[in-house]
Amino acid sequence: MKLFKEAEKESSSDRRQTLAFDAADSGEVEIYCYGDIVDSYWFYDPTHPPLGYVTQDAVKEALDQAAGKPILLRIHSSGGDMMTASTIRSMLMSYPGKVTCQIDGLCASAATYIATAGSKVQMQDSAFFMIHDPWTITIGNVEDHRVTISMLKELKKGIVEAYMAKSTLEQTQIEKLMADETWMSAQTALESGFVDEIISKPATARAAVMAKDSLPVMNNVLKRYKEVPQAVREMLQNGLDVTEEPATSVPENATDTEPNQGNMERERAVQALREKIITLKKQEEGESR
Repeated sequence: MKLFKEAEKESSSDRRQTLAFDAADSGEVEIYCYGDIVDSYWFYDPTHPPLGYVTQDAVKEALDQAAGKPILLRIHSSGGDMMTASTIRSMLMSYPGKVTCQIDGLCASAATYIATAGSKVQMQDSAFFMIHDPWTITIGNVEDHRVTISMLKELKKGIVEAYMAKSTLEQTQIEKLMADETWMSAQTALESGFVDEIISKPATARAAVMAKDSLPVMNNVLKRYKEVPQAVREMLQNGLDVTEEPATSVPENATDTEPNQGNMERERAVQALREKIITLKKQEEGESR
């Protein structure tokens, strides 16, 4: 892991993103949770991670910039690190202003946990919502694996409780949906109580660009899941329908404009690590049969 930190130091001109933008027409501050939810540790500049990644430090900076104004948290994420999602959820729930969550495209895995922090959850009619059991990789002896199993069971309990507080489903129903890796349309998510309202409106130009930038990372994350519906793949590939460009950003000073070789090397390194984790997981599953 230290090598990733060192690589980040060499990538000072990476193209990075800011998450918070003024939405002048509504008086809200839009915060974009677009891409893979990742622990801040992985990045040399975690408050402005490379395109396609969301960290707790970046969300904290966005909340600080919002300064108590109403927030529209826009979600288009294939999931990521559950502990990071838990941290982000806690920050949103303790934010002094109103928090509305809006699912623009995909809200999967850890991203659904973040969505429960909103006082109101809206979902685009063409969007998708997915919940599943938490998983991880353990390398070690029998006791190491027992500790991990215990941890995963406790983690699932916490997730189920958060889902129960938001949805209309019972504990056993949620547990089964998670075990089955359940993909839901906007209507199904509404009927289950995970969202409060279905909306139908074009995305802003900014949202469409950020969705396109996050696509390579999100496609890589989708490899973790058992059966991704073809409709989800097509939605990601086709991008978001666009309307006019909104107001300028709150900070407007966060990014360089061109990616460099260092950024591409880091992307490849992160993807290679994820592939290794998936391979190890499959090996463990094969040995347990």
